[in-house]
Amino acid sequence: GQIRIMGPTASFPYDNQEGEFSVFAHLSGTDLYINREWPLNSDINADIRVTNRNLTAEIDHARLLKTEVHQINLLVPNIGSGKEVFLLHGVVSAPGEQIKSYIFASPLRKRMARWSGLNISDEVRLELNLEVPLYPESDHVFARGYLDFDNNPISIAFADNPAEFSGVSGRLYYNEYGLVNGGLEGTL
Repeated sequence: GQIRIMGPTASFPYDNQEGEFSVFAHLSGTDLYINREWPLNSDINADIRVTNRNLTAEIDHARLLKTEVHQINLLVPNIGSGKEVFLLHGVVSAPGEQIKSYIFASPLRKRMARWSGLNISDEVRLELNLEVPLYPESDHVFARGYLDFDNNPISIAFADNPAEFSGVSGRLYYNEYGLVNGGLEGTL
């Protein structure tokens, strides 16, 4: 890794451009908790950059429970402000049940309870945007994204009568409260 500190120490971390503070490092095999409400994210390989008060990471590999992910970007702006927020964007292709397991192991489980009866077989593609406050005055997690189906078999539990669908394709848009738009086609 590399570190660079240039400027008067009294002005650190150089909010008014009086100097420069930067760190660049490559992490390999690292584990991370977002906070105590989230499951462990393990085996992370990433390029980390800190510039003054902003942290960015380009993650090329991580394991989220049983799901291996690639191409995740995260940002924590304004470190030290007392109102830090963890921003994450990523695209994940994985078996539907693995994605569901991670969601239900996170704080999103409370708001996504209606999805508990949805069982997705085979691989789906998830785009995820998260905004997680890292300060105690707020615990509201913002989530937004979509879930792509490509000829997937799925089942939906309706009370005691599950419905089985095959060849399900389409896109569902969601936020932290659940589904907001989209459409699927398949055969019952």
